[in-house]
Amino acid sequence: LYCDTDLLKYVSEFLNEALPQAGFKESHVWGNVRMLVCFVGCAIATYGHFGCKFPTESIKMGCCALGYFAFSGLTTLVDWLVIKSSAIAVVDPAGGPVIFVDVNLPKFTTTMTMTFRSSAASVSVSRDVGHYFGTCTEGGKPAGGYCSHQAVWDDTMQLYDDYRSQVDKKGK
Repeated sequence: LYCDTDLLKYVSEFLNEALPQAGFKESHVWGNVRMLVCFVGCAIATYGHFGCKFPTESIKMGCCALGYFAFSGLTTLVDWLVIKSSAIAVVDPAGGPVIFVDVNLPKFTTTMTMTFRSSAASVSVSRDVGHYFGTCTEGGKPAGGYCSHQAVWDDTMQLYDDYRSQVDKKGK
């Protein structure tokens, strides 16, 4: 049908358009933190490259190179520990921490996993991609390889309901 990258991209773009229209405010906090860390690392590297003279300031240049790699590593940690495979981060309309909506489709499998996660709770649903693409129906007719928006939306809203019930259960 399609490669895994195309399937993930399509579902991610749908969620990026549909969730804000449904009242979920998008959160850019962690994306901004990531860009700030990248900017600082690149600024250090730029200073080391253009602001230092090689023979006389080689120690300073080495420190700038180490600083760049340290901030690159910090960027990787933010990606690995916080952002992960997030398609969008939204503010919970019912209050609470930022919710990351992850979409994952491992290589050489047909099982797509959507996850709502935050510091308060994490819930996920795994379905065969045929549930969303190809064999799903739109108005009683086969979708023919196109995505069923309704199937994605139904699972997304069910995930949010499960997430809220788990958060409410932990809050009691």
